[in-house]
Amino acid sequence: MRIRKRRPGVRRDAPLSGAGSAIAAGAAAIVIVIGASGAAQSPGSPGTTGSAGSVGQTEGSGSVDVSQAPGAAPAATETIEAVRAAERRYSANKYDGSGGPGSVHFVDRTATSPLVFVAPHAVRHHRAGKLKAPELYTGGIAEVLGERLGASVLSVDGLVPDWGDDWAGRDDEFTRILHGLPPGAIIVDLHGMRDSSADAPFVLGTGRSISETTTALRASLREELGAEITDEGRFGARAGYTVVDHMQRRDHPAIQIEIAYGARDPETGRLPDTVDRLSAALAASA
Repeated sequence: MRIRKRRPGVRRDAPLSGAGSAIAAGAAAIVIVIGASGAAQSPGSPGTTGSAGSVGQTEGSGSVDVSQAPGAAPAATETIEAVRAAERRYSANKYDGSGGPGSVHFVDRTATSPLVFVAPHAVRHHRAGKLKAPELYTGGIAEVLGERLGASVLSVDGLVPDWGDDWAGRDDEFTRILHGLPPGAIIVDLHGMRDSSADAPFVLGTGRSISETTTALRASLREELGAEITDEGRFGARAGYTVVDHMQRRDHPAIQIEIAYGARDPETGRLPDTVDRLSAALAASA
């Protein structure tokens, strides 16, 4: 494990206390990278990639193009490049990630912000004995949102072993970090879905229980995204095994956001709008 300090762009001016804290500039963050020792490896071509989250998908193939999206404004270009730069952590080694097996990337800003962006499927992962494709750009988007809002980020940046289907039997670092989050931490679980999985490019999952904070998140996202969002409540994943459901059972406000591939692919030109609108909605509600 190695720890390094860096300054995010924004911070909260009050300790973690739930949905009422306010964001201000200048806090230090602790970045923890947990996994195999040694230098990160160079990014590899992602090959054929897709998603196997609660909404299944297959997303396309070939190397990621680093050219500017057509017609992108300067600010939009900065967002695209920021997400692409962050995504290299996950796209390395054909999306086995830059870390060793099961490696976890944790940027801890819980002392100054209640928001925790979680990207559990940013790299390839095993489930039920099968190797599943990554949910492209969910890790990069989580990191950029975390930087913008001064929020924590928890992602997996190494090929994930099969964690099974029972939280009670897990003893991995991803689970230990989730369980170690302070009271009042708000979980925003980011996932990818294929464009044909829903009528709208964004789908919300609010889990089994609706806390005041989760309700505020849902309302803010629906207002910001309007007709482009669908509210499905519970997702179709195995009951009780989603991050949202598990953390709600541990008394944390939590919401899952499924993002269609076209809304997160840098080449479509829609990625900057996705990041801007999610950022605005989550800042307003948290």
